[in-house]
Amino acid sequence: MKLKITMLFALLLVSSTAINVFAQVAKSNKGKTFDYRGELKGKYDTIGYVIGANIGNNLQENITRDSLNLRVQPLMQGFIDALEDMDSTIFKKADKDKIMAAFQIEMQQRQQKAAEKVTGPIKAEGAKFLAENKTKPGVVTTASGLQYKVIKEGTGLSPKETDNVTVNYEGTFINGKKFDSSFDRGQPATFPLNGVIKGWTEGLQHMKEGGSYELYIPYDLGYGEQGTEGIPGGSTLIFKVDLIKVEAAKK
Repeated sequence: MKLKITMLFALLLVSSTAINVFAQVAKSNKGKTFDYRGELKGKYDTIGYVIGANIGNNLQENITRDSLNLRVQPLMQGFIDALEDMDSTIFKKADKDKIMAAFQIEMQQRQQKAAEKVTGPIKAEGAKFLAENKTKPGVVTTASGLQYKVIKEGTGLSPKETDNVTVNYEGTFINGKKFDSSFDRGQPATFPLNGVIKGWTEGLQHMKEGGSYELYIPYDLGYGEQGTEGIPGGSTLIFKVDLIKVEAAKK
């Protein structure tokens, strides 16, 4: 039997309570085999079974495209050996630390390659869009790679990075699909300018109160390689922003 898991840390989803329960079971029932289905005796058998099922569910949820094959027998033997005597395991602590450090590096590399397969095409589409967009009339490209276009120039204050701003905005992907809009909610948003994505922090400092801009934000000035809920990693984003009010942050 093989156990497939994506990463070492899936095992760490087991809570300290669960580990304590299984430690007690292992110590008090060494060498025995069990089949409790239909034979749960009392609430602690039930709790133990549910904890075990939850651990299995957590492991199953981590079976993904770049998973490793871990045999159950060595995994369980290491667990039991360590419970019996921490110093009697096959590998000493220094050796275990080296093995796990190398494994963590390997898993990070695997995860980066897997992420690149997903984000690579998205980033390429964004780069192509920005390269074409910067040649359009009225589009300004800054040193950071941010692009913006003045729809309406304002006449009021320009915000500093440390100011609070009140805005209405609409966010879309480069294909025109909308992912967020304060216009739709009928309620402007207020936030500290240094508490948002870099493209917003930079872009709004070019604006004045009463102005309306379009911001074209590369992924590295947006939500990066990781993305966020509803926004895939590597995404180039477009925001239409109306700057309503600038207010100095309270000290």
